[in-house]
Amino acid sequence: MYYQETIGGSYQGLLSTYARKPVTQTALSLGPSAGDGSAWEAEVANRLSQLLQLPSGWDGYRAAPIRPGACDYAISVLARLMAAGGLPTPSIVPLAYGAVQIEWHRRGWNIEVEVERPNMISVFARSLTSNKEYSFTITTDLSPLIGIVNNIRD
Repeated sequence: MYYQETIGGSYQGLLSTYARKPVTQTALSLGPSAGDGSAWEAEVANRLSQLLQLPSGWDGYRAAPIRPGACDYAISVLARLMAAGGLPTPSIVPLAYGAVQIEWHRRGWNIEVEVERPNMISVFARSLTSNKEYSFTITTDLSPLIGIVNNIRD
């Protein structure tokens, strides 16, 4: 299971089970490493399930359907980020080439995490107070992303 090996999660194929039906709060449990079982888990699972339902051309042009692997990996990454607490549930939006983007806009930061597929994440962050921008790609080491996200924790 490469998800466990790369980010310490145990969510391989987690959302593929829900690709054809809505997820309820009781239908999904991310397990003990995901934190305290807070509402973010069901909220994220519901949103990703909705995105998996988008057909080809969902944007009115030629957008690709959202890839299940991108959703699976996104929820694995979120489980790791949310485990430390102090983060609100992020916004999650579809991208036209089949990826998903996780976003937070708070505490003077804009953070956008683009999950293309397992082990392929692009991060863009900007501090509105210092006007510094950060842009990088990560594969298996989430440390740079965790460092950025720590700026917006409660």
